[in-house]
Amino acid sequence: FSETPRTSNQQISLDEIGRDSFISWRQLQSEAIKSFNSLIEHMASTHITSLNLVTAISSTCNIARQRPEKMADVVSALEQLHLNLPPTLGTSQVKSVRKELKMHLLRMMKHPGSFTLHNLHARMKQLLIELGATPSEIQKAMPGPNEIDAALKRRLAAATAARKLQQTESGTDERPSRKKPHSGEKLSDSLQDEDLDLRDTKRLKLGEDEDYDDGTIDLYRQLDDPDSASAATQKAIDITTEFVLERLSISVVSYFKELFKNIEIRKENLVIISLYTLPDEMPPAFASSYTPIDEVGSEAQKRHLARMMAIQMTREGEGPGVEYIKAEKQKQFVEKQSAARSSEVIDKEKSNDETKKVIDEGTTSSLPPTTQKTRIQNWTLFNATRELFHKESEQLQLDIFQRILGNEKRAVQGGAGLAQQKLLIRLCTRFRSALTSELEATLLNYVIEEQKTRVDLALLHLAELYAQLMGYSTLVSPKAFNQLTNEEKKQRYDTYLCTLLSTLHERGEHKETLFHRIFLEAPFLTSGSLKILRKACLDKVYGAFAITTLRELILTRARQRQELLRLLIEFSYFERVDIREHCVKTIKELYQLDFLRSDVRGFLVEMSELLVAPTSPRVIWHANGRLARELEEIIDEMPWDESLIRAGLFLFLSLLPQEPSLLKQLASVYARAGTEIKRVTFRSIEQAIKAIGMHSEDLLDMIENCQPDAETLVARIVHLLTERNAPTPALVDRVRKLHQARNTDVRSLIPILNSLKKEELIELIPSFVLSAKNSNSVPVFFKKLLFGRHTDTNQAVLSPFELLLELHRLKANRKEQGFLMQNLDILLVDTAREFSFGKDVLAIAIETLINDKVFPVILFYTIQKVNEAQPTLNGFLTGLLEKIAQRKPWTEIEGDDTARETIWHKFEICSKALGSNRFPHLTLQPETNVDIPTAVFDKLESTEEKEKPMEEDKPLLNEQITMEN
Repeated sequence: FSETPRTSNQQISLDEIGRDSFISWRQLQSEAIKSFNSLIEHMASTHITSLNLVTAISSTCNIARQRPEKMADVVSALEQLHLNLPPTLGTSQVKSVRKELKMHLLRMMKHPGSFTLHNLHARMKQLLIELGATPSEIQKAMPGPNEIDAALKRRLAAATAARKLQQTESGTDERPSRKKPHSGEKLSDSLQDEDLDLRDTKRLKLGEDEDYDDGTIDLYRQLDDPDSASAATQKAIDITTEFVLERLSISVVSYFKELFKNIEIRKENLVIISLYTLPDEMPPAFASSYTPIDEVGSEAQKRHLARMMAIQMTREGEGPGVEYIKAEKQKQFVEKQSAARSSEVIDKEKSNDETKKVIDEGTTSSLPPTTQKTRIQNWTLFNATRELFHKESEQLQLDIFQRILGNEKRAVQGGAGLAQQKLLIRLCTRFRSALTSELEATLLNYVIEEQKTRVDLALLHLAELYAQLMGYSTLVSPKAFNQLTNEEKKQRYDTYLCTLLSTLHERGEHKETLFHRIFLEAPFLTSGSLKILRKACLDKVYGAFAITTLRELILTRARQRQELLRLLIEFSYFERVDIREHCVKTIKELYQLDFLRSDVRGFLVEMSELLVAPTSPRVIWHANGRLARELEEIIDEMPWDESLIRAGLFLFLSLLPQEPSLLKQLASVYARAGTEIKRVTFRSIEQAIKAIGMHSEDLLDMIENCQPDAETLVARIVHLLTERNAPTPALVDRVRKLHQARNTDVRSLIPILNSLKKEELIELIPSFVLSAKNSNSVPVFFKKLLFGRHTDTNQAVLSPFELLLELHRLKANRKEQGFLMQNLDILLVDTAREFSFGKDVLAIAIETLINDKVFPVILFYTIQKVNEAQPTLNGFLTGLLEKIAQRKPWTEIEGDDTARETIWHKFEICSKALGSNRFPHLTLQPETNVDIPTAVFDKLESTEEKEKPMEEDKPLLNEQITMEN
């Protein structure tokens, strides 16, 4: 319609469509009205662009010229647009729009309808004046008198023809009218002549099926037609305009002037004050939209001002016009209800009177009975139908359900998609019958067929079942069925949810959106649904998607968070590396959130406590898939092995760097665990401990308050921390205090030897070299002493000379001397060249030991080993033996012949090793050498040849070491 036809053949009219045509005449009418109203609303939008606004103005004006009955609506829309131009328009765009309005209004003025319809001429003229049109331009645009007379005659003829047609049809049409005229209503002369809003012939024919009289046709059209909103608005604007116009008078102004006399600031003062704030020059923004008014104070200008105010008041829902429309609608509704009730009462009274009359005549008259007309009964559905059989009823229900399913596309196109979904869900869930399961299965298959577009239907079904479970919705059960209990409702919800999820999973569609949206948006997740989610997480290809869904569930579902967290943590027990790593990564992300940290930590503590059990718990070996599914139901326990222990420790140790406070829990579990678990823990904590570092306060606190029986774990931790870095003073202090308080194994002090004082190191030497338990740690101990640098002074901890002196000055019994000789071999023999004592160091050390106050017996063994390792020192060592012979250390022992004999025996063996021919005094007889016991000489004669001297102290050394360990 917005395109002006060039010829009359191109015009389109509803009159050309016959009533027997397949085209819906009413639907075309409603669509046209709806499109026109939408165009008017679009033109009034505050965010419309300049180009779209100009196009909308042109289209509406062309429609008004072709359909004069719409001219009033178009003029009203143009008035509102002129008063409320979009704020987004610029200055040039405002000028362009005003120019477009002026051009189209001048073209509409030429149409005779502007004079014959609603007296639009005055409104259009006033609007043109405000847009800057000159009187000459307006005069040129007016139609001639002949055109106006011809238009009035055509209008009168069309109205007369329509009235006659209506009277003819009211007498011959047998169809019941939809609306009856009200009794007592009369058509006034003014409505018949001038003020009757008679549309042209096309408009009048739209109501040819109605039986209204002429007096009410205008009001009913305004209130009940498809364009009732627009008509009612115009009616309200007209009434409000008259209301405002009556009050734009001098008397009203005088009344308010008298009212404001006692106010300090009067209206004149307000005007004077506002004048001071005006600028000297007119602002450009005001000048661009300002148009001088030629006829200020005229009646037309007053009416136009009143109409502008009425438009604003009606838009805000204020004014007498709006109240009048509301009252008329309420009045019509009441009259319809009263008319309907009165017709029923009249029919009943009439039938009772006729029955009574027939009875009276039958008793008094002897005439033969005459046939009376049977009263026509009102049609009712119950009288016209019969009760259906049970099978027929069920079949009809199925057919209806299938029919609704098949009309999804039409429902969506008509904007009733949500209503169709609600209807399907309520048929399945709210009315319990024998068909309920069949309907639910049909709906389930229907959803899965097009899951991308029907996911909302599945979620709506779940929401309805959950609402019934919680008591928010009703479930109608006939007498043949008992009311469902809460447990049965929960089972019903669980069955549908698990059936839907398992069907999708079996079809391999757990990677699609529907599968994950059901988990994320379902009102409640049952244990069965979580088992399906667990299967999806174990998928080798799309398992990552399911774990991500599980993560979102943990974040969003606070009520089921514990159950969901347990499901996620159980994945850390799996042997599959991808599942385990993805699980650990997800839990680390969750642990960063404050509101989840305590929950995750609680589960980690619970996991660690499982390691204290004597056998492996079911949750660990079940996750690893150790047994077949048939055997898993029979066996409840399984012994620990290395793989199961590592599975139980994996997540705990992975999060240990993020939460070092768990070290106390680790120490507590370690103290109570078995030997195998301790061994695996020893070898598994390296990466986590190095990530924590020795500066952690939690680690230092754990060492200081070490759990009983966890000292070996502390030693392992300290060793790992100091493997490549020097220990901190705080760490050294706590390890030292722990050793002093608990008397821990001295091997735990090896990592901090470089930070101890020299006196403390000397005190530790006997604990290492005289013990079989620590024999394997002696080489490490010697290396720390000889090659280490003190952490504070950066100087050598202990020199080789000092170490040799301290080793020879140890007081050892016969058993401990064997361990001492073995540890001296590490330094003196040194086949691997790890220590490489120099000749000078050895010579000075031996010479110093000879001069000690208490002669060390072990020195003879040292001289023998040095002679074997350093043959070039044979002469020097021989000279030292001569000094020993001159000192006669065997004479320094009083009262103990056995000790004297031992020293002499070792001296004799050492002399033999160096060469006995160089000691002539050894061949002296006992009577000449009074200092040597006779028993010694006797023994000397029987031991002239010995292959390995001084080895008699180590015959059971290996056996002793084994027993000590």
